Amino acid sequence: MLTYVGLCVIAAKNASSLIGALPEEMLGILSFSLLGTLGGAVSAIAVTTACLTTVITLVSIFSDYLEKDICKEKISPISALIITLLAS
Repeated sequence: MLTYVGLCVIAAKNASSLIGALPEEMLGILSFSLLGTLGGAVSAIAVTTACLTTVITLVSIFSDYLEKDICKEKISPISALIITLLAS
């Protein structure tokens, strides 16, 4: 909760730099405006890495669920993974 409150306070104090920005661009704009070019780049890499690890975990969990629970092991783990990736 404190993280989101902090982000709201930072966004409110830097609202002028967020005018006309799309929601998905706001964190990047704030990072580059507050941390500079190098800090913004490090922040972007950290967010990208966090998103990728989340996606990898979710794909792994769902493909395992698809293989074992939904298909009752009638398909291979690779097939379940491919189906999951194609669907997403």
